[in-house]
Order: sequence, then structure tokens, then C-alpha cells
Amino acid sequence: MQNAMKPYHHINASARRTSSAPPYTGIESTTNYTREKPVYSIARGFKASSPIDFHQNNYIAQIEEIIKDKNDSLTYAKTLQDAIIPCKDNLKNVFPESFVYHLPKEIVSGDFCWFEEVGDTVFLAAADCTGHGVPGAMLTMVCCALLSKAVVEYGIKEPGKILDKVRDMVLRAFNGSEVDMNDGMDISLCAINKKTLLIEWSGANNPLLYFRNGEMFEINGDKQPVGRYERYLPFTTHTRQLHEGDTLYMFSDGYMDQFGGTKGKKFMYKNLKQVFTELKPVNMQAQKEILDNTFQEWKRDLEQVDDVLVIGVKL
Repeated sequence: MQNAMKPYHHINASARRTSSAPPYTGIESTTNYTREKPVYSIARGFKASSPIDFHQNNYIAQIEEIIKDKNDSLTYAKTLQDAIIPCKDNLKNVFPESFVYHLPKEIVSGDFCWFEEVGDTVFLAAADCTGHGVPGAMLTMVCCALLSKAVVEYGIKEPGKILDKVRDMVLRAFNGSEVDMNDGMDISLCAINKKTLLIEWSGANNPLLYFRNGEMFEINGDKQPVGRYERYLPFTTHTRQLHEGDTLYMFSDGYMDQFGGTKGKKFMYKNLKQVFTELKPVNMQAQKEILDNTFQEWKRDLEQVDDVLVIGVKL
């Protein structure tokens, strides 16, 4: 839609004004955004607008200290999560022209990028576990470990069969719970042969997009999660021969589900595909920055609704 794409065109036009300058150097990265927690602003507003006594002031200070301790704990948990799932650096070592755009809703995330390298094959996934924040982050630890176990320990190489095995292990892991667990994972999983650039791909609810000479190709995933579902079917493996210079994208649903714009509506998948289509002329780092700026300008002052993850790889 035209309204949805306005932020991107604005950025694209301003970035091309000076051809001699490095691309998109003036674009701020995600780390420059500061987001104050609502409780902080409520407490400060109360202090500014109300005549309060010493005891009330002390009470508010205690609340802010508790929130700070909680956020410090979550920040450290994110450090641990990033260390256990070191996708970004591993991906860069194999495919220097790549990016991982990851924007958690609540410090730690239910979305994660997964990477394994076995021989000439690179396994890469954009995964979205149920929930966000601490519950989602705990599930990412389970699913990340099970993906690696399927590939490294069980020696499974075909993406569809990897998802079948991970689903079996997820169901067994939660089968003994006294609580009715409906948690699971949506995922876009790709196996790339580094020498031949032949890819095998499988998806649970999420698709794969790839571009060749400006033309977009789409592969849709199976309409079922990796987890409990009403009817279990084997996951489908799709095979494609890619070529040097082709670019592929995998992502969760957080970007397209974000509310914003002038009417407070969702960004939508068709607009995300349009952004990818117009990213082609610029390098991968600039693409990441454009995605971030487009998302922030679309969201405006509205709350982020979900974790956001987008992975881009140029072969």
C-alpha cells in the first residue's frame, strides 16, 4: 500500500541524493532508540504533578529500584541468550554479505536466528517461538538445542525431516507436563551447500523469499507449527538451485504484524515484500538500516506488538 511504503521511499530518496557518499551512512541504527518503560514515566509524572510527602516519594523510589533490578536481570539474560545462540557472527564468517535484524519486544526474545555448519552445508533458520519476553526466551533455548541435536547428533540433513524430528522431541519434552502445553515454533529453515549453492528449504507457517536479477521468488511453508497441532503431517522439503548474487530472506511475523502508519493498521506481508523488492540496489548493511528505519517510522509512538526478526543473505 502507498501509505505503508511512504517511510521507505522517503529514506531511499534521501539516501541517493549524493552518489559520492557511502550508502545510508546517516541512518540511525536500532541501538540509538531509547524506550522508557511505562512504569518509569508514570512514577515520574506522579511526582511532577502531585504534592507528595516523604513516604510516597520513598515508595516510588523503591518501585523504580525494583524495575531497574528486573531490567538489569533481563539484560544479563539477553547476554546469555546471545552467547548460547551466536548466529550473527557465525553467519558473517560464511556469508560476509548478510545481516540479522533482531528487535526483541521485551529485552529477551522468543525469536531467534539458528546456525549450524556441517561439512559443506550451512543450516540457517529464522525461528519464532510462542510468546515473547521470558517465556518465549526459555522456549528458544529448548528449540535451539533440539535443532542442533537433530542435525549434529542424529545426522539429519534434510530440512523437512529435521522439523519432523524436532517436533517429535518438542512433543515428548512437554508430554509429561501437568499443564496443557500448546507452545511451539514457526520457522523458516534452509540448508545451503556452500560449493554448489543448491538449497533445501522447509517452513512451518513461515515462507522463504529469494531474488535473482531483481525478480522475486516465494516458497510457502506448511500450514502447521513445530509443536502440538490438530493434525500432524510430514514437513515438505523444497529444493532450488541458486546462483552467485542471489539474495534470500527469512523472517518471523513480528515486522508485518506491527501496527502503525497514519491509520494505526498492520504493516502487512505485501508491504514487507515490497520493501524487499526495493532493497536490491544497496548493500546488505544498508538494507538492515533501511528495514529498521522503515519499521520505526511505521510504528511511530505505538507499542511494539511482537519480537521482530529478519535475516538476509547474499550468496
